[in-house]
Amino acid sequence: MDPILEFDRVSFFYDTGADSQPTVNDVSFSLPRGQHLAILGANGSGKSTMARLMNGLLVPDRGTVTVADMDTADENSIYEIRRQCGMVFQNPDNQIIESTVALDVAFGPSNLGVELGEIERRVDEALAMTGLSALRDRGPHELSGGQKQKLAIAGVLAMKPSCLILDEATSMLDPVSRDELMQLIIRLRDEEGLSIVQITHYMEEALEADYVLLLSEGSIIRSGTPAEIFSRPYELRELKLDVPPYIEISQNIDRIFNGEIEATAIIDLNDAADHVRQVMLQARAENFPLEMLRDEQLRLEALIETERRQPSTSGETVIEVNKLSFTYDDNPLQKVTALHNLTMASTRGEILGVVGATGSGKSTFAQHLNGLIRPEEKGKVLIFSQDLAEKKNVREVRRLVGLLFQYPEDQLFEETVALDIAFGPKEMKFSPAEVAENVERAAEITGVSHLLSRSPFELSGGEQRRVAIAGVLALNPEILIMDEPSAGLDPDGRETVLNDLSELAKSSKTVILISHDLESIARIVDRLMLMSKGEIIAIDTPEKILSSEGLLAEASLTVPSTVKFLNLLRSDFPHLQSGAFTAEEGLLALLTAYLQPSEEGTIV
Repeated sequence: MDPILEFDRVSFFYDTGADSQPTVNDVSFSLPRGQHLAILGANGSGKSTMARLMNGLLVPDRGTVTVADMDTADENSIYEIRRQCGMVFQNPDNQIIESTVALDVAFGPSNLGVELGEIERRVDEALAMTGLSALRDRGPHELSGGQKQKLAIAGVLAMKPSCLILDEATSMLDPVSRDELMQLIIRLRDEEGLSIVQITHYMEEALEADYVLLLSEGSIIRSGTPAEIFSRPYELRELKLDVPPYIEISQNIDRIFNGEIEATAIIDLNDAADHVRQVMLQARAENFPLEMLRDEQLRLEALIETERRQPSTSGETVIEVNKLSFTYDDNPLQKVTALHNLTMASTRGEILGVVGATGSGKSTFAQHLNGLIRPEEKGKVLIFSQDLAEKKNVREVRRLVGLLFQYPEDQLFEETVALDIAFGPKEMKFSPAEVAENVERAAEITGVSHLLSRSPFELSGGEQRRVAIAGVLALNPEILIMDEPSAGLDPDGRETVLNDLSELAKSSKTVILISHDLESIARIVDRLMLMSKGEIIAIDTPEKILSSEGLLAEASLTVPSTVKFLNLLRSDFPHLQSGAFTAEEGLLALLTAYLQPSEEGTIV
């Protein structure tokens, strides 16, 4: 069968100067029809450029890209190429143009000349597949970021493409929506024969693919099935990528009990739990030396203790919200209650994680904390005891509160990265010396020092996010509100940003961290605030909230995969504590559960 998509020795240069380096460098691969390809790589590795080459948004400087035997350099074929290869970008606002959800989904097939009855059928079908049927008459500007991403996907599906290209399309979706989209992708592949190209930083999404490409500095350095790729965790970490925790746990169990240095990656969660169960029960039956396990246990305890964040002990309340409600009423026919009777407080030096499904009110809550949205008549928002209902307090509060929006592109507009980071401090009348010092420090914290002379619009989505974070940090605010700061970042970038936020909290900064990435933020936050339908349904430690399937289900969220994995093993190891979020914590929990009954003289 002819491939739907083929790269033949493709190179692409953004800068055509004598010393310029290719963003995509001599890449060759083909995608068979009906196959699901995942492309992994760190930020700046060339993934998004490859995506734009796939449907003719960019044309190779060397080599050829063909879609269904059509050369993307052939202008006469470009219309059909873009119909066959539908593209969903990282930021859905780039694809949404109409006044209602239904009209936006209809836009593509209308331009293809599809008859009215067929357009209506396609719109209904695409909205149903993406879970947006109830929002068909809503204005796109009224949607949350995750809902907009679903709308962008629905608009592409309505054009009936042969190949669907997803460039970090799940980065703004909550876990349930992400799972739903992955199920949709699998169904489209298996039932409709749709070819899928998925660029992602979520390693667990890549496990669902038929084939994986590893990209570094614009070149493919390895390709294979997910099991082959994830069997080499050290190589992935060298590329600033990661391994799903349950795979790493099962590989370490093989290393400890069977002496395997490079264990095979078992990519199915249930199969991995079965394997761990068999290995550990076999070891117990054969009286595996316990001293070796105690040494490993002590090593892991020391490692985790070094990394564990100590909760804030400050009693000073810096944020106080009392009975806050808010309704979006731009459309009088469809008023939306985003917040309802919300009451909470946060202290100096605390990291508070705010989690909830798409549309739960997280971003609306955040925008109340620096006066972008003013409290309604009955609600109160106090920042350092200053009431934001009083207009005279808003400017001072905005000096104290830094806010990073969901989409960093909205905060970037200067000619260079350095000027963009410096804009806020200049507006706040910092001295030139303070501006220079703050820009240098913020760039170093976010790892963008090498990009200071570049235009922010030349950067990848992940790099833009880091620059936007740097712009907030350069203001040196007392409270940092980060709305999805790690979305679009590779695993190494996520880890760096979260570690930096943890360090900032140690210097008595308060951090409000809004995220869908529960497993990442759980290890650094002091408390999680769980939201659903504009209300707070729980505020507690991450261990208590994320180990409660009932609470998470009420908030339309899912149990983290590490917790699911450990829960599968609890019947065999009754002392097993499943409230773990990292591979190290999960491995320690397993070894501790294995040793505990033995040390008590009981064999389970």
